[in-house]
Amino acid sequence: MTLHDLWLIIRHYAKWVVAVPLACMLLAGGYVYVSDQMKEQNYTATATLTVTDSTALLGTTSLSNLMGALAQNQIADLADGATGTVASDPATQSVIFTVVAGSDDAAVATANDAAAKTADAVKESLNEQADNYLSTVDQMSGGPSADEVVTASSGVTTADRVAALRSCVLTISEAKQAVASASSSVVKYAAVGFVGGLFLIICVLALLDSVRRPIKSKADIAEVTDLPMLMTGNSAKDGERLWANIQFSVADPQSVCVLPVTGDARRDISSLIAQAACVKCASKREDVESVGPVNASSETLVVADCSSLSEDIAGACIARDADATVVVVRLWEDRLACLRDTLSELQLARANVIGIALVE
Repeated sequence: MTLHDLWLIIRHYAKWVVAVPLACMLLAGGYVYVSDQMKEQNYTATATLTVTDSTALLGTTSLSNLMGALAQNQIADLADGATGTVASDPATQSVIFTVVAGSDDAAVATANDAAAKTADAVKESLNEQADNYLSTVDQMSGGPSADEVVTASSGVTTADRVAALRSCVLTISEAKQAVASASSSVVKYAAVGFVGGLFLIICVLALLDSVRRPIKSKADIAEVTDLPMLMTGNSAKDGERLWANIQFSVADPQSVCVLPVTGDARRDISSLIAQAACVKCASKREDVESVGPVNASSETLVVADCSSLSEDIAGACIARDADATVVVVRLWEDRLACLRDTLSELQLARANVIGIALVE
């Protein structure tokens, strides 16, 4: 399928191409709106715990890891149905507690409580590490004192490290107010529904087109036959053009068979031919000089209305005896397979098919 074919499909089924995406947009937006109204409102509060090593003797990574691990323990055991997450920031030596609860006060209180308990746990852990350093030094019988034990790689004494562990400052930036959770964006989901509906309807129409293979334009007819296009439309001027083309194809036609690809007889096309032929015959009068002479035999022209061959095979017999046969094709109604079958039947009947009349 070419882009031109796709454009023809979209233009022909414009109502569906507009209606289906709009319906999907309303359904998606309405569903999200109703869901937001039915679900409970949640509140989010954020508290931050920061550790500061004034001596700059402790590793920032170890402090961050310690706070993160202890914070995870606290956030995993929240009360009152609250939920939370922890995010560590090694660059600022801080841990951010984000708590979601069913009320403003519960979210704020739970976040601050988690930060406070984590701060206590960090202090306790740092003090235990300091005590362990001192205990290790005291167990060294006859060895140097804590002030004399020096780490060779850094030149820091055990006493300095103990002082650093005990002098760490823990600061809590408490949550003051919780923020109500934002509702789902109705506009966003409505837009997604519209785009999804548009994609869906185009895919369905393209699939149906590939299965049915309707005749959408003259280019489709050219895939089946090289017969000329005698008429495109069904106005009076189109009828005159059709009659003129019939005369160009057959000299002095006495009978014309109008045969549709599908459906009943096309009396409207037959009437256009008869009307155009009568107008030409009237032009023989001497008081009408603007139109050239036309054979007198046009006055006895017989235009045969036939049903499609799929409904009545008698049309093939009439077409065989007629001086000219015009095959009527309806855009979007007739299929390429039906046109191919009709032309094959007429060829078998040895009918003089002079061209195609394309109508909507």
